[in-house]
Amino acid sequence: MESLYIIPDCNNIDKSIEIAEKYNACFEYNDFFKPELFDNKQKIDGLIKMYSSIRGEKSNADTLHGAFIDITVFSRDRQIREISIKRVLQSLEIATLLNCKAVIFHTNFIPDFLIGSYYSKWVEENTIFWSGIIKQFPSIKIFIENMFDYSPKMLSLLAKAMKNENRFGICLDCGHAFLSRTPISDWIDELSPYIKHLHFSDNHKIDDFHLQIGTGLIDWHDISNKIKQKKINASVLVEIQDINMQISSIEYLKENKIYPFV
Repeated sequence: MESLYIIPDCNNIDKSIEIAEKYNACFEYNDFFKPELFDNKQKIDGLIKMYSSIRGEKSNADTLHGAFIDITVFSRDRQIREISIKRVLQSLEIATLLNCKAVIFHTNFIPDFLIGSYYSKWVEENTIFWSGIIKQFPSIKIFIENMFDYSPKMLSLLAKAMKNENRFGICLDCGHAFLSRTPISDWIDELSPYIKHLHFSDNHKIDDFHLQIGTGLIDWHDISNKIKQKKINASVLVEIQDINMQISSIEYLKENKIYPFV
């Protein structure tokens, strides 16, 4: 089975450790992307100390969700670009201190900006930026996740431009893809050579509610079959905060033999 990930609950960490041990799961830290946290060094240091003390050598398989709220590393506005880059670097520095193997960031472009040059510039600027970041942080992988993109086109173009960098890949968020204008199967078809990480949560195709897996409208059997068909070898985060819903989601995947339990 490929690596399974859960979001640890820093307020109920013993239970998160118990779940991780029971299902042989790693952690994906979701504590550090909140804008209000980045200027609170005491809070950041406390979380890093706590997680480092409980994870030990296991931390080198963990991942971290990087800054994404209002992040525009490709902005034409110098000040917006500079603070966005600062937050990205902070995310990567935190991941380094936690000894994480990878950090996940979002595409963060405006899908309704109907100017062709905006999209070509996005690919160009992101290729330059992430190529530099990969060199600056040689022990960390970078996964770029679809946000509310309408199609896999932009991620595909970026992944192709970065194809020679083996520490760069795509994180396909199936919940986000389900909310898009493109069937999830098409997302998997186009991005399959580059998918290295997956985010699983459910919804009713109305909002990104991050529901318990199996309680929304997503066809998880279809996704699992498509992943197997395309021979994708990717880790999976059950992207749900609530501990009981995490357990129920994992059990649903296991009982139904849905990837990664195949």
